[in-house]
Amino acid sequence: EPSSGKIMIDGVELADYTLSSLRNNLALVTQETFLFNDTIFHNIAYGRRNALKADIMSAAKAANVDQFVDAFDNGYETIIGERGIKLSGGQRQRIAIARAILRRPRQKPEPCLRDSPKKPAHLPLITHHPSSDNRLGNAILSHR
Repeated sequence: EPSSGKIMIDGVELADYTLSSLRNNLALVTQETFLFNDTIFHNIAYGRRNALKADIMSAAKAANVDQFVDAFDNGYETIIGERGIKLSGGQRQRIAIARAILRRPRQKPEPCLRDSPKKPAHLPLITHHPSSDNRLGNAILSHR
């Protein structure tokens, strides 16, 4: 709860959303990303269980992962090392952004407001860099 003022999302107070709806409809990309000692493909796929390969590749393209992945001998099957040590900082960020894009809100949002079960919420993707995917909203947050 804010000490003063209001936090609004699409004109609705944050407190009016359920915690579950917020978690299901937001994605966060932090400055320091967490990547697994696995392939580029599987690190992106971690964003959504049971994602189709086409969805994973679409998210990768939207985050411009495709611009650097071809430089690796194994492409998307390249093992990136613990915490993505084999990648540059920008490449790690792109994979994290692709993971967030893959996690995007449902195609057909379910009602998720406590006070208005018929009003679906369209919540933004919160990312450090603007998304090139026009289907997603953006909120750019920075710290001081």
